[in-house]
Amino acid sequence: FEMIKDELKYVLRNAIHQARMQKTDISVNDIKITDDQQIRLVDLKVSLMDTAALQGLILVVLVDKGLIKLPAQEVVNEKNKNDNPLAEALEKELRYTKQQLNSTIQQMETSLEELKSTNEELQSMNEELQSTNEESLTTKEEMQSLNEELMTINTSYQAKTQELTHLNNDMKNLLDSTEIGTIFLDNELKILRYTPKIKFLLNVISTDIGRSITDIVFNFELPNLKQLIYEVIETLGAKEAEVKTQKNGWFNLRIMPYRTLDNFISGVVLTFTDITLLKQIENKLAIIINFARTSISAMQQPALLLNGKLQVIAVNKFFKDYFALTNHKLLDIPFAVLVHEYWKTNRLDEAIKSMVTEKVQITLNQDFPEVGRKNFLFNSTPSVDDLTGETLLILVTIEAQPD
Repeated sequence: FEMIKDELKYVLRNAIHQARMQKTDISVNDIKITDDQQIRLVDLKVSLMDTAALQGLILVVLVDKGLIKLPAQEVVNEKNKNDNPLAEALEKELRYTKQQLNSTIQQMETSLEELKSTNEELQSMNEELQSTNEESLTTKEEMQSLNEELMTINTSYQAKTQELTHLNNDMKNLLDSTEIGTIFLDNELKILRYTPKIKFLLNVISTDIGRSITDIVFNFELPNLKQLIYEVIETLGAKEAEVKTQKNGWFNLRIMPYRTLDNFISGVVLTFTDITLLKQIENKLAIIINFARTSISAMQQPALLLNGKLQVIAVNKFFKDYFALTNHKLLDIPFAVLVHEYWKTNRLDEAIKSMVTEKVQITLNQDFPEVGRKNFLFNSTPSVDDLTGETLLILVTIEAQPD
Protein backbone atom coordinates (compact mmCIF):
# COMPACT_ATOMS: atom_id res chain seq x y z
CA PHE A 1 0.00 0.00 0.00
CA GLU A 2 3.00 2.33 0.31
CA MET A 3 3.15 2.77 -3.49
CA ILE A 4 -0.52 3.77 -3.76
CA LYS A 5 -1.59 7.39 -3.70
CA ASP A 6 -3.26 8.62 -0.59
CA GLU A 7 -6.60 9.27 -2.33
CA LEU A 8 -6.70 5.58 -3.39
CA LYS A 9 -5.43 3.86 -0.22
CA TYR A 10 -8.63 4.26 1.80
CA VAL A 11 -10.87 3.31 -1.10
CA LEU A 12 -8.73 0.26 -1.99
CA ARG A 13 -8.52 -1.00 1.62
CA ASN A 14 -12.26 -0.59 2.05
CA ALA A 15 -13.02 -2.37 -1.25
CA ILE A 16 -10.75 -5.34 -0.35
CA HIS A 17 -12.35 -5.59 3.08
CA GLN A 18 -15.87 -5.58 1.63
CA ALA A 19 -14.91 -8.16 -1.02
CA ARG A 20 -13.60 -10.54 1.65
CA MET A 21 -16.58 -10.02 3.88
CA GLN A 22 -19.26 -10.22 1.19
CA LYS A 23 -17.48 -12.83 -0.96
CA THR A 24 -18.32 -10.90 -4.12
CA ASP A 25 -16.83 -8.38 -6.54
CA ILE A 26 -16.68 -4.74 -5.37
CA SER A 27 -16.56 -1.84 -7.87
CA VAL A 28 -15.92 1.87 -7.12
CA ASN A 29 -16.26 4.42 -9.94
CA ASP A 30 -14.97 7.95 -10.52
CA ILE A 31 -12.29 8.06 -7.87
CA LYS A 32 -10.53 11.43 -8.00
CA ILE A 33 -6.75 11.39 -7.78
CA THR A 34 -4.62 14.57 -7.73
CA ASP A 35 -1.90 14.44 -10.35
CA ASP A 36 0.37 17.54 -10.58
CA GLN A 37 -2.46 19.86 -9.55
CA GLN A 38 -4.77 18.06 -11.95
CA ILE A 39 -7.63 15.70 -11.22
CA ARG A 40 -7.63 12.16 -12.71
CA LEU A 41 -10.66 9.87 -12.65
CA VAL A 42 -10.08 6.16 -11.92
CA ASP A 43 -12.50 3.19 -11.69
CA LEU A 44 -11.61 0.43 -9.20
CA LYS A 45 -12.73 -3.24 -9.19
CA VAL A 46 -11.72 -5.84 -6.58
CA SER A 47 -12.41 -9.58 -7.26
CA LEU A 48 -11.72 -12.74 -5.19
CA MET A 49 -10.07 -15.55 -7.20
CA ASP A 50 -12.16 -18.76 -7.34
CA THR A 51 -9.68 -20.98 -9.16
CA ALA A 52 -8.20 -23.71 -6.93
CA ALA A 53 -4.65 -22.83 -7.91
CA LEU A 54 -5.24 -19.11 -7.11
CA GLN A 55 -7.49 -19.55 -4.08
CA GLY A 56 -6.97 -16.78 -1.52
CA LEU A 57 -5.58 -14.23 -3.99
CA ILE A 58 -7.30 -10.89 -4.86
CA LEU A 59 -7.42 -9.32 -8.30
CA VAL A 60 -7.37 -5.48 -8.31
CA VAL A 61 -8.31 -3.77 -11.61
CA LEU A 62 -7.76 0.01 -12.09
CA VAL A 63 -9.31 1.72 -15.10
CA ASP A 64 -7.87 5.15 -15.94
CA LYS A 65 -10.63 7.43 -17.22
CA GLY A 66 -8.26 10.32 -17.89
CA LEU A 67 -7.84 13.89 -16.58
CA ILE A 68 -10.77 16.15 -15.97
CA LYS A 69 -10.85 19.93 -16.34
CA LEU A 70 -12.01 21.85 -13.31
CA PRO A 71 -14.47 24.68 -13.87
CA ALA A 72 -13.10 28.22 -13.53
CA GLN A 73 -14.80 28.67 -10.21
CA GLU A 74 -13.15 25.53 -8.80
CA VAL A 75 -9.75 26.79 -10.02
CA VAL A 76 -10.39 30.05 -8.21
CA ASN A 77 -11.47 28.07 -5.14
CA GLU A 78 -8.25 26.09 -5.29
CA LYS A 79 -6.21 29.30 -5.41
CA ASN A 80 -8.24 30.78 -2.57
CA LYS A 81 -7.77 27.56 -0.63
CA ASN A 82 -4.05 28.04 -0.80
CA ASP A 83 -4.44 31.60 0.43
CA ASN A 84 -6.77 30.60 3.32
CA PRO A 85 -4.88 29.39 6.41
CA LEU A 86 -8.00 27.80 7.95
CA ALA A 87 -8.69 25.79 4.85
CA GLU A 88 -5.07 24.68 4.77
CA ALA A 89 -5.29 23.65 8.43
CA LEU A 90 -8.48 21.70 7.80
CA GLU A 91 -6.85 20.08 4.81
CA LYS A 92 -3.92 18.99 6.94
CA GLU A 93 -6.26 17.73 9.65
CA LEU A 94 -8.25 15.82 7.05
CA ARG A 95 -5.07 14.31 5.65
CA TYR A 96 -3.94 13.34 9.16
CA THR A 97 -7.34 11.79 9.84
CA LYS A 98 -7.12 9.79 6.64
CA GLN A 99 -3.66 8.59 7.61
CA GLN A 100 -4.95 7.56 11.03
CA LEU A 101 -7.90 5.83 9.41
CA ASN A 102 -5.59 4.01 6.99
CA SER A 103 -3.37 2.99 9.87
CA THR A 104 -6.39 1.75 11.80
CA ILE A 105 -7.67 -0.15 8.77
CA GLN A 106 -4.23 -1.66 8.28
CA GLN A 107 -4.13 -2.76 11.91
CA MET A 108 -7.63 -4.20 11.56
CA GLU A 109 -6.57 -6.10 8.45
CA THR A 110 -3.50 -7.40 10.24
CA SER A 111 -5.67 -8.45 13.18
CA LEU A 112 -8.14 -9.99 10.75
CA GLU A 113 -5.35 -11.97 9.09
CA GLU A 114 -4.11 -13.11 12.50
CA LEU A 115 -7.66 -14.06 13.52
CA LYS A 116 -8.11 -15.88 10.26
CA SER A 117 -4.80 -17.72 10.77
CA THR A 118 -5.78 -18.48 14.38
CA ASN A 119 -9.19 -19.70 13.19
CA GLU A 120 -7.54 -21.98 10.64
CA GLU A 121 -5.21 -23.32 13.34
CA LEU A 122 -8.18 -23.85 15.65
CA GLN A 123 -10.05 -25.63 12.88
CA SER A 124 -6.98 -27.78 12.22
CA MET A 125 -6.66 -28.50 15.94
CA ASN A 126 -10.36 -29.28 16.10
CA GLU A 127 -10.01 -31.71 13.21
CA GLU A 128 -7.01 -33.31 14.91
CA LEU A 129 -8.94 -33.51 18.17
CA GLN A 130 -11.90 -35.08 16.36
CA SER A 131 -9.54 -37.54 14.69
CA THR A 132 -7.91 -38.25 18.05
CA ASN A 133 -11.33 -38.67 19.62
CA GLU A 134 -12.36 -41.11 16.90
CA GLU A 135 -9.11 -43.03 17.37
CA SER A 136 -9.72 -43.00 21.12
CA LEU A 137 -13.23 -44.34 20.59
CA THR A 138 -11.88 -47.04 18.27
CA THR A 139 -9.16 -47.86 20.78
CA LYS A 140 -11.74 -47.92 23.55
CA GLU A 141 -13.89 -50.37 21.59
CA GLU A 142 -10.84 -52.53 20.87
CA MET A 143 -9.85 -52.40 24.53
CA GLN A 144 -13.39 -53.36 25.55
CA SER A 145 -13.37 -56.24 23.07
CA LEU A 146 -9.92 -57.31 24.27
CA ASN A 147 -11.03 -57.01 27.88
CA GLU A 148 -14.06 -59.21 27.18
CA GLU A 149 -11.81 -61.79 25.51
CA LEU A 150 -9.41 -61.66 28.45
CA MET A 151 -12.30 -62.08 30.87
CA THR A 152 -13.52 -65.10 28.88
CA ILE A 153 -10.01 -66.58 28.81
CA ASN A 154 -9.55 -65.82 32.50
CA THR A 155 -12.84 -67.53 33.33
CA SER A 156 -11.80 -70.54 31.27
CA TYR A 157 -8.41 -70.65 33.00
CA GLN A 158 -10.03 -70.36 36.41
CA ALA A 159 -12.33 -73.28 35.57
CA LYS A 160 -9.38 -75.33 34.34
CA THR A 161 -7.38 -74.37 37.45
CA GLN A 162 -10.22 -75.50 39.70
CA GLU A 163 -10.55 -78.71 37.70
CA LEU A 164 -6.81 -79.36 37.94
CA THR A 165 -6.92 -78.61 41.67
CA HIS A 166 -9.74 -81.12 42.14
CA LEU A 167 -7.90 -83.70 40.05
CA ASN A 168 -4.70 -83.09 42.00
CA ASN A 169 -6.56 -83.49 45.29
CA ASP A 170 -8.26 -86.65 44.04
CA MET A 171 -4.92 -88.08 42.87
CA LYS A 172 -3.24 -87.21 46.18
CA ASN A 173 -6.01 -88.82 48.20
CA LEU A 174 -5.99 -91.85 45.91
CA LEU A 175 -2.23 -92.33 46.24
CA ASP A 176 -2.36 -91.80 49.99
CA SER A 177 -5.25 -94.21 50.45
CA THR A 178 -3.63 -97.09 48.54
CA GLU A 179 -0.88 -97.43 51.15
CA ILE A 180 1.51 -97.93 48.26
CA GLY A 181 4.77 -96.02 48.44
CA THR A 182 5.18 -94.13 45.14
CA ILE A 183 7.97 -91.86 43.96
CA PHE A 184 8.16 -90.05 40.58
CA LEU A 185 11.52 -89.39 38.91
CA ASP A 186 12.47 -87.54 35.73
CA ASN A 187 14.87 -88.87 33.08
CA GLU A 188 17.83 -87.62 35.14
CA LEU A 189 16.59 -89.55 38.21
CA LYS A 190 15.65 -86.32 40.00
CA ILE A 191 12.76 -86.55 42.46
CA LEU A 192 9.56 -84.89 41.24
CA ARG A 193 7.10 -85.94 43.97
CA TYR A 194 6.38 -88.82 46.34
CA THR A 195 3.66 -90.20 48.61
CA PRO A 196 3.96 -90.23 52.43
CA LYS A 197 4.39 -94.03 52.51
CA ILE A 198 7.73 -93.69 50.71
CA LYS A 199 9.30 -92.14 53.82
CA PHE A 200 9.45 -95.62 55.39
CA LEU A 201 11.71 -96.78 52.55
CA LEU A 202 13.71 -93.66 51.66
CA ASN A 203 15.02 -90.96 53.96
CA VAL A 204 13.39 -88.13 52.00
CA ILE A 205 12.05 -84.76 53.11
CA SER A 206 10.23 -82.02 51.23
CA THR A 207 13.47 -80.18 50.41
CA ASP A 208 14.75 -83.26 48.53
CA ILE A 209 12.46 -82.42 45.60
CA GLY A 210 14.80 -81.85 42.64
CA ARG A 211 17.65 -83.97 44.06
CA SER A 212 18.82 -87.18 42.45
CA ILE A 213 17.52 -90.37 44.04
CA THR A 214 21.10 -91.68 44.11
CA ASP A 215 21.86 -89.04 46.77
CA ILE A 216 19.16 -90.42 49.07
CA VAL A 217 19.83 -93.03 51.76
CA PHE A 218 17.73 -96.21 51.31
CA ASN A 219 16.24 -98.29 54.11
CA PHE A 220 16.55 -101.43 51.96
CA GLU A 221 19.26 -103.20 50.02
CA LEU A 222 19.22 -103.07 46.22
CA PRO A 223 22.66 -102.18 44.85
CA ASN A 224 21.61 -102.23 41.17
CA LEU A 225 18.60 -99.89 41.54
CA LYS A 226 20.17 -97.21 39.34
CA GLN A 227 20.89 -99.78 36.63
CA LEU A 228 17.31 -101.10 36.76
CA ILE A 229 15.89 -97.57 36.40
CA TYR A 230 18.05 -96.82 33.34
CA GLU A 231 17.05 -100.18 31.78
CA VAL A 232 13.37 -99.22 32.17
CA ILE A 233 14.00 -95.83 30.50
CA GLU A 234 15.89 -97.45 27.62
CA THR A 235 13.70 -100.52 27.05
CA LEU A 236 10.34 -99.03 28.21
CA GLY A 237 9.66 -102.33 29.94
CA ALA A 238 8.69 -102.68 33.61
CA LYS A 239 11.05 -104.20 36.19
CA GLU A 240 10.19 -105.88 39.48
CA ALA A 241 12.21 -106.85 42.53
CA GLU A 242 11.55 -107.87 46.11
CA VAL A 243 13.43 -105.82 48.70
CA LYS A 244 13.87 -106.33 52.40
CA THR A 245 14.00 -103.34 54.73
CA GLN A 246 16.27 -102.90 57.72
CA LYS A 247 13.27 -103.65 59.96
CA ASN A 248 12.67 -107.03 58.24
CA GLY A 249 9.77 -105.72 56.20
CA TRP A 250 9.28 -106.91 52.62
CA PHE A 251 8.19 -104.79 49.67
CA ASN A 252 7.59 -105.54 46.02
CA LEU A 253 9.38 -102.85 43.98
CA ARG A 254 7.92 -102.14 40.54
CA ILE A 255 9.68 -99.71 38.18
CA MET A 256 7.61 -98.43 35.24
CA PRO A 257 8.15 -95.73 32.61
CA TYR A 258 6.27 -92.47 33.20
CA ARG A 259 4.14 -91.81 30.12
CA THR A 260 2.46 -88.48 29.40
CA LEU A 261 -0.93 -88.20 27.68
CA ASP A 262 0.84 -87.77 24.32
CA ASN A 263 2.79 -91.01 24.94
CA PHE A 264 6.05 -89.22 25.76
CA ILE A 265 8.40 -90.84 28.28
CA SER A 266 9.46 -88.22 30.79
CA GLY A 267 10.83 -90.36 33.62
CA VAL A 268 9.97 -93.38 35.75
CA VAL A 269 7.59 -94.32 38.56
CA LEU A 270 8.71 -96.47 41.46
CA THR A 271 6.01 -98.21 43.52
CA PHE A 272 6.63 -100.13 46.73
CA THR A 273 3.87 -102.58 47.74
CA ASP A 274 4.03 -104.03 51.24
CA ILE A 275 4.24 -107.83 50.96
CA THR A 276 5.43 -108.47 54.50
CA LEU A 277 2.26 -110.41 55.38
CA LEU A 278 2.53 -112.41 52.15
CA LYS A 279 6.14 -113.25 52.93
CA GLN A 280 5.11 -114.35 56.41
CA ILE A 281 2.42 -116.56 54.96
CA GLU A 282 4.84 -117.99 52.42
CA ASN A 283 7.33 -118.66 55.21
CA LYS A 284 4.69 -120.37 57.30
CA LEU A 285 3.55 -122.36 54.29
CA ALA A 286 7.12 -123.40 53.59
CA ILE A 287 7.42 -124.55 57.20
CA ILE A 288 4.18 -126.48 56.89
CA ILE A 289 5.30 -128.08 53.63
CA ASN A 290 8.64 -129.03 55.16
CA PHE A 291 6.80 -130.49 58.14
CA ALA A 292 4.48 -132.38 55.80
CA ARG A 293 7.44 -133.70 53.83
CA THR A 294 9.07 -134.84 57.08
CA SER A 295 5.83 -136.44 58.19
CA ILE A 296 5.40 -138.24 54.87
CA SER A 297 8.94 -139.51 55.04
CA ALA A 298 8.22 -140.89 58.51
CA MET A 299 5.04 -142.66 57.45
CA GLN A 300 5.19 -146.46 57.22
CA GLN A 301 2.99 -146.67 54.13
CA PRO A 302 3.28 -145.34 50.55
CA ALA A 303 2.38 -141.63 50.48
CA LEU A 304 2.97 -138.46 48.50
CA LEU A 305 2.08 -134.79 48.87
CA LEU A 306 0.52 -132.59 46.15
CA ASN A 307 0.09 -128.83 46.02
CA GLY A 308 -3.09 -127.04 45.00
CA LYS A 309 -2.14 -127.45 41.32
CA LEU A 310 -1.87 -131.24 41.75
CA GLN A 311 1.91 -131.22 41.36
CA VAL A 312 4.03 -133.64 43.39
CA ILE A 313 6.00 -131.75 46.03
CA ALA A 314 6.93 -134.66 48.33
CA VAL A 315 7.09 -138.47 48.04
CA ASN A 316 8.35 -141.01 50.57
CA LYS A 317 10.54 -144.08 50.07
CA PHE A 318 7.69 -146.54 50.60
CA PHE A 319 5.78 -145.09 47.64
CA LYS A 320 8.79 -145.37 45.32
CA ASP A 321 9.55 -148.91 46.47
CA TYR A 322 5.93 -150.01 46.23
CA PHE A 323 5.68 -148.96 42.57
CA ALA A 324 9.38 -149.49 41.67
CA LEU A 325 9.91 -145.78 40.91
CA THR A 326 13.15 -145.29 42.82
CA ASN A 327 15.08 -144.21 39.72
CA HIS A 328 12.37 -141.87 38.43
CA LYS A 329 12.09 -138.15 39.15
CA LEU A 330 8.66 -137.52 40.59
CA LEU A 331 8.97 -134.05 42.19
CA ASP A 332 7.16 -131.17 40.44
CA ILE A 333 5.44 -133.44 37.89
CA PRO A 334 1.62 -133.32 37.65
CA PHE A 335 -0.11 -136.19 39.42
CA ALA A 336 -2.04 -136.98 36.23
CA VAL A 337 1.26 -137.61 34.42
CA LEU A 338 2.32 -140.03 37.16
CA VAL A 339 -0.99 -141.92 36.87
CA HIS A 340 -1.02 -142.09 33.08
CA GLU A 341 2.68 -142.70 32.35
CA TYR A 342 3.82 -144.72 35.36
CA TRP A 343 0.64 -146.48 36.46
CA LYS A 344 -0.75 -146.81 32.92
CA THR A 345 -4.37 -146.37 33.99
CA ASN A 346 -7.32 -144.05 33.30
CA ARG A 347 -9.45 -145.24 36.18
CA LEU A 348 -8.44 -142.27 38.36
CA ASP A 349 -9.38 -139.51 35.84
CA GLU A 350 -12.65 -138.70 37.56
CA ALA A 351 -11.03 -138.93 40.97
CA ILE A 352 -8.28 -136.49 39.92
CA LYS A 353 -10.93 -133.87 39.03
CA SER A 354 -12.66 -134.09 42.42
CA MET A 355 -9.68 -134.71 44.73
CA VAL A 356 -8.88 -130.97 44.82
CA THR A 357 -12.02 -130.16 46.79
CA GLU A 358 -13.05 -133.39 48.49
CA LYS A 359 -11.80 -136.64 49.91
CA VAL A 360 -11.49 -139.52 47.48
CA GLN A 361 -11.33 -143.27 48.16
CA ILE A 362 -11.09 -145.78 45.37
CA THR A 363 -9.84 -149.36 45.16
CA LEU A 364 -7.48 -150.34 42.38
CA ASN A 365 -6.69 -153.92 41.47
CA GLN A 366 -4.65 -154.11 38.31
CA ASP A 367 -1.27 -154.77 36.79
CA PHE A 368 1.41 -152.07 37.14
CA PRO A 369 4.60 -151.84 35.07
CA GLU A 370 7.62 -153.55 36.63
CA VAL A 371 5.74 -154.60 39.83
CA GLY A 372 2.88 -156.69 38.47
CA ARG A 373 -0.61 -156.79 39.91
CA LYS A 374 -1.38 -154.59 42.90
CA ASN A 375 -4.52 -154.39 44.97
CA PHE A 376 -4.74 -151.23 47.13
CA LEU A 377 -7.04 -148.51 48.46
CA PHE A 378 -6.29 -145.04 47.03
CA ASN A 379 -6.97 -142.23 49.55
CA SER A 380 -6.65 -138.44 48.96
CA THR A 381 -7.34 -135.74 51.57
CA PRO A 382 -7.25 -132.03 50.62
CA SER A 383 -6.17 -129.28 53.03
CA VAL A 384 -8.38 -126.21 52.31
CA ASP A 385 -7.94 -122.63 53.57
CA ASP A 386 -11.12 -121.77 55.49
CA LEU A 387 -10.90 -118.06 54.59
CA THR A 388 -10.26 -118.24 50.88
CA GLY A 389 -11.52 -121.75 50.08
CA GLU A 390 -8.22 -122.40 48.29
CA THR A 391 -6.74 -125.91 48.40
CA LEU A 392 -3.19 -125.70 49.70
CA LEU A 393 -2.08 -129.36 50.00
CA ILE A 394 -3.41 -132.81 49.13
CA LEU A 395 -2.22 -135.90 50.98
CA VAL A 396 -2.29 -139.14 48.96
CA THR A 397 -1.84 -142.49 50.74
CA ILE A 398 -1.83 -146.07 49.47
CA GLU A 399 -3.23 -148.90 51.69
CA ALA A 400 -2.38 -152.37 50.45
CA GLN A 401 -5.31 -154.78 50.36
CA PRO A 402 -5.19 -158.56 50.56
CA ASP A 403 -5.36 -160.29 47.20
